[in-house]
This record gives sequence, structure tokens and C-alpha cells, in this order.
Amino acid sequence: MAISVTDYLGIDKSKFNSTGALDSILDFDTKMYIDIALLKQCSISEFKDAYKKVTQRFENILLLLEHSTRQDDKFWRAAKQQLHFNEQPGVCLGLSKYGTRGRGFGEKLENQLLSDAKIIISAGIKDTRIFELMPLFEENIGPDRLSDMVVSIIYEELVAYSKNIFSKFLFTSDFDPKTQLPINPYNKFPIIFVPKSILQDIPLAWSWEDIDRVQHENEEIKRSFNETIGYTWKKATSSRVRKSDLRYYILNYPGFLIDLLSKYETKTPLEYDFTKDRSGQIIWYESAKKIADDYPLKLHWSQNISSEDIYNTVKTICLHFKDLVENNKLYSLLYNDNGSAKHESAAQLIFYGIADAYCKTNDIDLSREANAGRGPVDFKFSKGYDFRILVEVKKTSNNDLVHGIEIQVGEYEKSEKTKRSIYLVIDGDWNGAEKNKKALNKFIERMEKDNITISEIVYVDAREKEAASTYKKARK
Repeated sequence: MAISVTDYLGIDKSKFNSTGALDSILDFDTKMYIDIALLKQCSISEFKDAYKKVTQRFENILLLLEHSTRQDDKFWRAAKQQLHFNEQPGVCLGLSKYGTRGRGFGEKLENQLLSDAKIIISAGIKDTRIFELMPLFEENIGPDRLSDMVVSIIYEELVAYSKNIFSKFLFTSDFDPKTQLPINPYNKFPIIFVPKSILQDIPLAWSWEDIDRVQHENEEIKRSFNETIGYTWKKATSSRVRKSDLRYYILNYPGFLIDLLSKYETKTPLEYDFTKDRSGQIIWYESAKKIADDYPLKLHWSQNISSEDIYNTVKTICLHFKDLVENNKLYSLLYNDNGSAKHESAAQLIFYGIADAYCKTNDIDLSREANAGRGPVDFKFSKGYDFRILVEVKKTSNNDLVHGIEIQVGEYEKSEKTKRSIYLVIDGDWNGAEKNKKALNKFIERMEKDNITISEIVYVDAREKEAASTYKKARK
């Protein structure tokens, strides 16, 4: 069940917002991360030494690696111990798909990071900021894992900050005996607040295109770099490069890394604008509650409920969502103020918030991103153990539009032991949408020709009818 800290504890929202902390959702992670560059400029009293603590940990690792002569000697083991950290699920941040559990590095990844750091040190570069850049070039290292490590390092500061905020409010709750903070009922860990001023939705405070402006050490390297990497982002709309390519240049050409570090140092980190919420990670919660109140949905079934009843109920919720998007301006929450589209996760979160509100009033269990089969389905509706309906939400701009229904949903149905699912396709004037829709229609025709049953598809027309700013009710 989607519920924020303030709603769970009955805390006044306007007063809480003045604290500057993120009002976390308790039952799953908000996809944001602690940006070390933002932490460096944080002026909140509890965090005055936080950045220094983080860099001191990195300095210790570099110093130990400098003295290490072979993998797994005493200095190497000590460096690995410094790199190891315990997960702290209380902050409810990151990419965890199944609740609020973070991820550590693991021994294999720790050795990989230390090996690469050792190569860099051997080239004469002893700069702690290489750890801040690791999400750029290390496979299986994303901003969430680096953020989890930062959380473990500054955990005491986060606890002190959270205590200070909670002290401003009156509420009733079970408390964690060690931290004396309220307990999250979903994961049984203490609730930890994080200042919004140190959070970001992307791993670094500068864009990939900045790499293209790095001054390479000679013309041969510059030409090779542009042929290998520059072409990748110039030919595509995503402007993404492969980590393996970037890693090659960082480990083999010290001059390139030095210039990259210099560019990183001079780039001013920008705080995330939570009012505009470009990633749609925050606005969905309050908006969905408001919409569900404004447009209530009454669902009815007999006492002897069947799987068909559950399926029809879930379909009714999907069709109601479709009506809200198409006829009640809900589409506006899928766009930024400048007309650009928010990420697909914004659409998924809005659907989740609205569906969750209706499920609460009708005694239906709704879980987000169920741990099933080859990967996470977006939503699982259930009534007891036997009745389960799966719903996957995808925008037509997603190049995996056909894959989602062809492979993923089929796997989910097997693993969740259900025979029914709905594919909620949100359509708009987005890059790649027409191509992906044609591919989906061809797949549907092929399945119909072969008499193969697939998920029921519900199309939602999310094209802008008016300026996104006109939808005021859901934003208040």
C-alpha cells in the first residue's frame, strides 16, 4: 500500500515541507540518490562534516591500495573492508524493485573496483573523486549503489537529522530501540529522512555530452575516442555511451581521466527541482490521492467472488484510468511544463497511486513490481492466494513494447500461476512511438492468426489536448 511518512504518522504536511526533508513512501524506494557533489555544498548543521567523512573513506582506500603489491594481501583486504558496507533500508531511496532493500557491492564487484582503482593509482592519479565517477564507467555500479555506500558512511548524521525533524511533531508510533526513531511498518527498520537538497534523479551533476568536451591528451587519442564513443551519442537520441568504452579510455589514458576529473570539479551541481519533478517521482502520490477523491470508483461483486470477478474489477480500474487520462486531463502529469514527456516510470507511478487508492476501498491487494520470473511485472492485483491478475504499464516510446507482451508477461503468468493479465499501453506523440505501435500490431495479428491467447491490451491516448499547466486540481 502506497503511504508516505506524513500520512502514516498523521504529521501536518505543510509544516513538514518546511523542514526540507523528503516525505518518503514507506513501502518502496523513491528512485533518487544522494549526490556527493550536492552533499559537498550542503549547509545543514548535521551534515557539516558529512562530505569530509565520505572523502576520508575514499582516501583510506587509495592509501591502502597504494601499499598493496598483490590482490588479497593485507593491504588489499583492508581496502576491501573499507569498501564494504552494510545496507540501510530505512532511507527508502534507490532502484530496489522489491521493496526498500538496498544492495551492497559483493566480493566480485569489490575486487573489480579495487583492481581498477589500483590501475589508476599506478598511473599517478590519487584523486578520491574517481569513486564519484564510478557510476559512469563501472559495470554494475549505478548511482543507487554508490548512494547506498554514502548512506552507510553518514548514517549517524542522517539519524541525527531525522531525530531533529521528528522532534518537531507529535505522533504515535513504535520506536526502534537503537536509534529511537519510528519504525517503518513495511520493512521494520527505523524511518530515516534525507534532505531534498542533496538528492538527484541522475548519477552525476553533469551530462554525458560534457565528456565530448574533455581535452584529450593528443590528437590520436581524440580521434580514436570520437570514433569509438563520440559517434555513439551523435547518431542516437539517447546520447548514451557504453560503460566498457569509457572504462577503456579511463584506465588506459591517464590524461583523459585527469581532464575528466577537472571537468567534473568545475561543473556546478544543480539541485533537483521537486516542484517541477521532471522524473515524476514525487508528484504522483498527492495527485493520485486527489484524483481518486475527485473521481471515486465504486466496485461491486458477489459474496462468492471468482477469478473472473477480480479480473473484471482490475479491468474496470484500467479503463477508469484510461478515462481519467483521456477525458479528465490526467495526461498532463505525464509531461513537464515545457511539453517534454516525463519518463515511463512517471506513468507507472501515477497508475499505481490511483489504482492503489481504489484497491484500498475495495479490499484488493496491490503490489508494485512483483518479484516474478525473469523480471518485475509492474503490478499484481490479488484477492487471497488464488486470485491474481497482472498488469504491465508501458509507453509506446519504449522499444521493448513488443517484448513486454511477448516474453515478460508470459513469464510472469507462469511464475505467478495466473492466466490473466492486462497490458496497459500509454500512447503519445513520442519518439519511436509509431514504429513501436506498428511492431506491436503486427505481433497481435500474428498471434490472432495462430490462435494464441495474449494479454488483453488497453490503449490509453495520452496525447496533449491542452497545456500541461491547465490541470490544476491534481497539483493543488
